[in-house]
Amino acid sequence: MQKRKLFNILRIVCYCLGFPLLFLIGLIASMPFFGEPVYADACANGILILLGMWAIVEIVRFSMKFALRKSRLLQTIVTVAVAIIVMAVPMFVMDAVLSKQYGEIVNDSANIAVSFENGSKLKVEGEAEVTLSDKLEVPTEFFNAGFETENYEYQVGWFKGVTNTKRRDGMLYYQLISETDAFMNKTGINKWLNFKDYKFNNYEEDTGDGLALGVASMLEKDINTSREIIALYYYQTEVLHATPSSELTVRYYVVTGNTYNLEGKIKDLVTAEGYNPESTVEGLKKVNVLKAVAESVSKSNMSINDLYELKLHLETRPSLYPVLAVRNYIYIFIGIVAFMYVLIYMLNEKRLATPEDEMITCCLKKLRKSDEKAENKKGGTENE
Repeated sequence: MQKRKLFNILRIVCYCLGFPLLFLIGLIASMPFFGEPVYADACANGILILLGMWAIVEIVRFSMKFALRKSRLLQTIVTVAVAIIVMAVPMFVMDAVLSKQYGEIVNDSANIAVSFENGSKLKVEGEAEVTLSDKLEVPTEFFNAGFETENYEYQVGWFKGVTNTKRRDGMLYYQLISETDAFMNKTGINKWLNFKDYKFNNYEEDTGDGLALGVASMLEKDINTSREIIALYYYQTEVLHATPSSELTVRYYVVTGNTYNLEGKIKDLVTAEGYNPESTVEGLKKVNVLKAVAESVSKSNMSINDLYELKLHLETRPSLYPVLAVRNYIYIFIGIVAFMYVLIYMLNEKRLATPEDEMITCCLKKLRKSDEKAENKKGGTENE
């Protein structure tokens, strides 16, 4: 094989082992996000980052061929330096900035506050509407507010995108899908039709008829329902010093996550109202009514903490996980890409140092051999 041709092939192989291979790996790692409504707007974030890095380095590389055409070594040095900077700096900045920002967002979201201004109306199903005469603020500890969620460092360390369905259940990206799917199943949201708010053909702007609420809107609706239940319960017990109805108390248990031995709590409420929950018709009927109330507090019937936590996850993770899918590969390939550009330079120097006449000689030898074969064949035919 001609030496120059061999060097050209090796240069192409080395180039493919750099950014093209990194892009292929990033594409495979990003595949689990495609086709999932949770990641619909951000599924290609990681791929776009890789393409941006690749494009910047290639633009610089081609520019250097014209700007530094007399020094191929300097072209390579500049290209390698730019590749390292373009790949490393954004990742370091992202880790530093996102870690801080994510921590602040989690802390702010975990401190749930329930408050209503003067004149606000508390509307809870089955209860009398209450108009506040003063600003109402419910103490955080009153409704077990706050939640713990994985910090940024944990998610970076444990994140892994897996296409194998047998291994994906424990992966963070799939846990978010499962968490959101469970909420949609509870609230009757069609995953493929109205993950976001969907307006049917009969939608009326004034009445809101014909609107199917998506995940974000349904979350807000359930959070508001929970806030009003908590506020009304607090207002009656702490401000008015009244005994709330058993229905409101059961709703309060559900929205604050105080559902351990809920059936026992319900029976205690029925007993407090003067009914026997075990043997009388009235008592059994009251127990069944309160059980039905407990199962229909809101569309999702989730505690306010769980609702806020899911809201936080949906606001932060769908755009984060596709980036984390390629993050580690970028760090790994910083050195590989730099080394490949150096190797390409060395192969190019070898190619240019290969004398032209060596290739010409090789071609002439092949021509002579073919001529000799033709003459021998012709001579053999004449002898016959």
